[in-house]
Amino acid sequence: LGPRKEALQKIIGDLPGRKTLIRGNHDHQADMWYICAGFESVADWTFEDGMLFIHKPATSMNPESVRVFEQMSPDIVVHGHIHSRDRTIPGHFNVAWDRFYRLVDLEEVKSANRAHRNLV
Repeated sequence: LGPRKEALQKIIGDLPGRKTLIRGNHDHQADMWYICAGFESVADWTFEDGMLFIHKPATSMNPESVRVFEQMSPDIVVHGHIHSRDRTIPGHFNVAWDRFYRLVDLEEVKSANRAHRNLV
């Protein structure tokens, strides 16, 4: 293992739960590199319980995210990529480190999704 993979393996190994990497614009290694570093799977996006997990939000600046959004019709889009603490997008939940300075628990995302459903 190279030093970068060893460092990632330590971080990933210390985190509880199952880990899926939603590939982002800085994730250039082959999928197997990330799996060997401790992720259970690697995907460009995933859809679960009405939530679309994708790196970039579904806005006009991200046509691929919009295509997936239209195909899946999610209740909420869970994304990263936006590093601003203040920028919010209706129907989206930004889990980027820069927003919370902590890992966001899936239950927090599900709670936001339930609140969003009640508003619609």
